[in-house]
Amino acid sequence: MKQLRYLIFALLAIFTFTGCRVGRTSSTSGMPQESYLAFWSNGKRNIEVSLDNSIFFNAQTKKESVHNVKGKLYAIPAGKHELEIKENGRVIYKKYIFLSAQETQNIQIP
Repeated sequence: MKQLRYLIFALLAIFTFTGCRVGRTSSTSGMPQESYLAFWSNGKRNIEVSLDNSIFFNAQTKKESVHNVKGKLYAIPAGKHELEIKENGRVIYKKYIFLSAQETQNIQIP
């Protein structure tokens, strides 16, 4: 009879501690595959940005100074890109860039 009690107790303990565990989930995820561009110049300027002649967006440069260390970031896909920047329809910057995931590239506009 004692052995039956121990067996029942052991089975109850096993079922209690190895249940469904509702609410305990875990997940893993990597970094998003995007990079960032920041544009700097000697004053605020409105520019047109082209990536690989397929992604187009308007951006604004930040004035470069000792007190201004954070500019507006523009998210782009990671990888190699042909970057072309225009101001008033005129190309002022053209370069091939390579960005890794979560990398920020600071672009100094002349």
